[in-house]
Amino acid sequence: LYLTASEFRGEAPSRTTLAELKIDDIVYFGGQNAATLLAQFNELQRGESYDAVFVLTDGSGYELGDSEAAITPPDAPVWLVHLNGDISLGYDDATLAAIQASGGGVAGSLDEALTRLAVSRAGAGGIFVNETGGPGSFDLIDGYVWLAIPTTTADTLSVEVVTHAAGDPFAALAARRLILAEMHQQRVWLSNLETLDNLHALAVDNSIVTPYSSMIVLVNQQQRTLLKQLENGQGRFDREFEEVGETEELSPFAVTGVPEPEEWLLIILAVAMLAWYWSNKRREGHGARPSASP
Repeated sequence: LYLTASEFRGEAPSRTTLAELKIDDIVYFGGQNAATLLAQFNELQRGESYDAVFVLTDGSGYELGDSEAAITPPDAPVWLVHLNGDISLGYDDATLAAIQASGGGVAGSLDEALTRLAVSRAGAGGIFVNETGGPGSFDLIDGYVWLAIPTTTADTLSVEVVTHAAGDPFAALAARRLILAEMHQQRVWLSNLETLDNLHALAVDNSIVTPYSSMIVLVNQQQRTLLKQLENGQGRFDREFEEVGETEELSPFAVTGVPEPEEWLLIILAVAMLAWYWSNKRREGHGARPSASP
């Protein structure tokens, strides 16, 4: 049992046992993201091997931004358990890679994580054993048992098999499960372009977003041509980061050098109203001529 510690708390992370753990003495302090939790686990692990690693946390880590902590993905499946179902909005790249490449996942309770781990280790309903597919090949999500197995194995099943076309919405869910399973099976070769190209091709065929495939909108031929060139480049799977500075507040009295479209509209309306007002004044002046007294 590993107890992490925030740098703001003034205590070092520690290691204990369930028998020695004093629940009443634990104060949840927060102030850490998932990457920091995994990094502290790596420091205290001391070469110990485990069947699985359960990280109990909440969903606030995303708000802290990226972590500079270096993460070595454990050999065992990593499960991030967000207590009370408080799932995080997202994870940094290193944390996401540790979860997916290890064959782990994300759960809203410890019971859910334990159930899914049991399915991934024992196989679905005893049809297969762990050696057939390995961790990550079996999962239980929303009442569905997902099995990622070779087509030759699927053809030998005694149960009815339904084939879904690439355009079928259900096929997209299956494709995502297959990509996650392959990320674990091929975790040693995830830096290999051929491996990543195969995962990307599966994502494109089923119109899904993965850690290696984004969803973008192209509006003209120039953008399509540029995308084609980038897809064939050596760094096509490298993440690009843009330096973003703080946005300064605009002064309410600031005037732009070139009016925006909406400003042009207001100017035209103002000129039209002035012209209408001046025209009416001139008509009133011509119509109010003095008359001779009798």
